[in-house]
Amino acid sequence: MCGIAGFFGASSPHAASKVLAILQAQEHRGPDGAGLAAGSWTTYGPTVRTLQRPGNTPRPCVLGHNWLAIMDPSPASRQPMVRGPLQLVFNGEIYNYIELREELIAQGESFSTDGDTEVLLALWRRMGPDCLSKLRGMFAFALLDQHGVLWLVRDPFGIKPLYWARKDDGIYFASEIRGFHASGLLPRQLRESAVICTASIGINKFSDDDTLFEGVHELPPGALMRVNDGQRVEHYMKWPALTSNLHGDEGIAALKVAFEESVSLHLRSRRRIASCLSGGLDSTNLVWAIQKQLGKVDSQFKAYTTSSSDNEFSEFAMAKNLCLQAGVKHEVLDFPGPVPLADIVDMVIAYESPVHVIGPINQYMTLRHIAAGGASVVIDGQGGDEMMSGYIWFVPLVLKAIKALGIDPAQFRSRLDERAACLPSTQQLFESIFHNIPHWVTAFLGGRDFLGVSAAEIQAMPETQWYLRTTGELAHFRDKSIRRAELQTLLRLEDRLGMWFGLECRVPFLDVELNRVAAQLHPALLIHDGYLKYPYRMIQPDLPADVRFNTTKRGFWETHPDRYPWMPKLSRDLCLESPALRRAFPKLEVGLDRVTFDQRWRLVQIALLERCTTQEDGQALVASLSGPKTLPYKTQPIGVAC
Repeated sequence: MCGIAGFFGASSPHAASKVLAILQAQEHRGPDGAGLAAGSWTTYGPTVRTLQRPGNTPRPCVLGHNWLAIMDPSPASRQPMVRGPLQLVFNGEIYNYIELREELIAQGESFSTDGDTEVLLALWRRMGPDCLSKLRGMFAFALLDQHGVLWLVRDPFGIKPLYWARKDDGIYFASEIRGFHASGLLPRQLRESAVICTASIGINKFSDDDTLFEGVHELPPGALMRVNDGQRVEHYMKWPALTSNLHGDEGIAALKVAFEESVSLHLRSRRRIASCLSGGLDSTNLVWAIQKQLGKVDSQFKAYTTSSSDNEFSEFAMAKNLCLQAGVKHEVLDFPGPVPLADIVDMVIAYESPVHVIGPINQYMTLRHIAAGGASVVIDGQGGDEMMSGYIWFVPLVLKAIKALGIDPAQFRSRLDERAACLPSTQQLFESIFHNIPHWVTAFLGGRDFLGVSAAEIQAMPETQWYLRTTGELAHFRDKSIRRAELQTLLRLEDRLGMWFGLECRVPFLDVELNRVAAQLHPALLIHDGYLKYPYRMIQPDLPADVRFNTTKRGFWETHPDRYPWMPKLSRDLCLESPALRRAFPKLEVGLDRVTFDQRWRLVQIALLERCTTQEDGQALVASLSGPKTLPYKTQPIGVAC
């Protein structure tokens, strides 16, 4: 896990200095070093500031790197990595690099490092873009090939970020948006339609490549961009079709093999590993499997559970019992309110794009604590629900798929209702709004206009239509959830909040082979006996039954407005001074005091992001406002003898 940045285009005397400025803005992504390549000139150092400056010689290509050393900490693995005419900057992990390395050695390749970057470079030299089908991992990289073509590539699920911007002299790219603004490449301007959709109805991804910010584009998941005379984006990942080939025990067995293999690959690391444990099905499956694979070999592995004081239906007890039975070291984090304003501001700057609720503060504080404890890798259950179509809003489409196969879905609906994870009214609401754009808009706005913008205008916006559009078929909705909508928001949070503290976040459920098996599972198996994600409940039969068959779903993001007593004053101080909000909402001033807490929170995020680019910006802002400056949290370590 690292940060990458660079330039490609007409020979520019200023490109190297701009790329260095981008690297400086995202240096938190690479606490172990930095590097820069400009043509045949390369430099490496412990920090961006210690890198030699290449002067103003015009450069047609510049590649920069922030280094977090996970697989191979030796100096030979520093980046940019140069092998002959090929130059590579790489962010992420190729988990099956050992197997790929052995194949390449058998074909006559030799290696001078023990990491995955050199393996990727050797594969590309032999196969070009065709090598992407062989990779199991999370990655975003830029590679300059022997023909002078720059390739920008992103992993199939979009776990790792990659942004680009076009200027007169060429294309600039980066792992985070902030670098384009901190370097002076682009003015920090927000797109008005994106502002309106985010604040009013919670949309936080706007098209295949548009972002909240003018001029900043995102390379889509599973895409590669070829840059030479111009740029061309292609989707290299062929998404597996839903085939319904695997039934019953056969399906469970195939999923078990793929799951255990993915966990094994994700445990490859030279640095200390930790895990977030909510107590729910996905994270407990992971912690249980990790401990079985590690055994007593890794005595430093620890699971962390957040127990928020406003949480009525905590799964803490299940998390505690699981760790006791598994022999896993367990630490419970208690974050009582009120939450300090400094933490909120820092979190928003870290994740760079608004989210619909304030709950990620729990994730922010948990990851900060894990990093302070010395871990460098965090493994969690992100993506498990999407792989198994396991959210409650998937239910009508799973039932529709069952009916299309000639099976009466009535009995499945009846059993699901008996084991409902929520109130019937909540189930009906989610089944409605996720599959009907007008219902979504109405639910968020309560049938009213929003600060002078009508519900009809908001519904008709391209961002709304793109984010919510669905064909009504399970395959399309699943694909949308993974690559266009909800999961992309979660992965962006995972990456930014982890890397803010120098943590590499890994997600074993988002593995191409595991996804290939999941796509073959019969839809009836997904909800067998009324249990959502039934296959996950069966792949580890020794997992405690109270976890396997628990149907209560407690979101890790749960939080309560009482933890943020400063919010009304903060919103007035920030929002009324925001040019972007004043342009977007003609009735901002008269309506601000009447919006809901979640709407107010989204407005505050927009105002913060318009104003603050770096952590220093946030510290200056907090210093000008009143509020507690430090987090009064306490920990409850639960020691377990292994």
